[in-house]
Amino acid sequence: MILVSVWTNTPYRAGIPVCSIILRRFSRACTLIREQKVPCPSFYTFRFRGQSRAFIFLMEKLIFDLTHKVLLLQRNSSVLNLAISQRAKFEGWLKFELAFELSQKYSDTSVEKYVNRRFIDIYANNSLIELKTPNTNFAIEGVEPTSGRPITKNIQGINDDIKKLIKVRGSFSHGYIVFVMFPIDDIKYHDYVNRVVSKLRGASIVKGAVSINNFDVYVFVAKVF
Repeated sequence: MILVSVWTNTPYRAGIPVCSIILRRFSRACTLIREQKVPCPSFYTFRFRGQSRAFIFLMEKLIFDLTHKVLLLQRNSSVLNLAISQRAKFEGWLKFELAFELSQKYSDTSVEKYVNRRFIDIYANNSLIELKTPNTNFAIEGVEPTSGRPITKNIQGINDDIKKLIKVRGSFSHGYIVFVMFPIDDIKYHDYVNRVVSKLRGASIVKGAVSINNFDVYVFVAKVF
């Protein structure tokens, strides 16, 4: 587990309250994480004058870690190998696997939550999660040639989910978009990921490639609000 600590031993500096100093340091840390200059932590630790602590938890990191865990579980290896080799989407299966992992931490976890006449994939910790598994049309050894939906339409589906989360925001704490892109190559997939990033306007993002049975996939989690 990675911790990023912000320390201060004096209540004021040049007339600036301690909370202002900490918030500025926290903002700087978030910028470094977005620019991938430092690792993304599971939470931040703050210490006030060497005595008390406050924790700011990054749920997007938790969602990323749990998705990563589900994808790498040995019992899921054969299922994922079948799906990836045939370019078959598996978001329905992944939704329940991820929801189960979240339910171990949040007792309010549910799937297919009905919000403002729309169904949201996962609800947990007063937050909404939309999930996609976009398949690409890249030529990858060991993967059947593509004959299905173009990747551009899959990306549009992700952007539509982002809009949906914004529309149903209401009193919910946060909304997250999650997708697992597969199979990926060395370069081309970046262009499509950037199309999603451009719609998020500086949102907190956790992302990275995962190797499953010699196939590479890309896990992406972003806080929409």
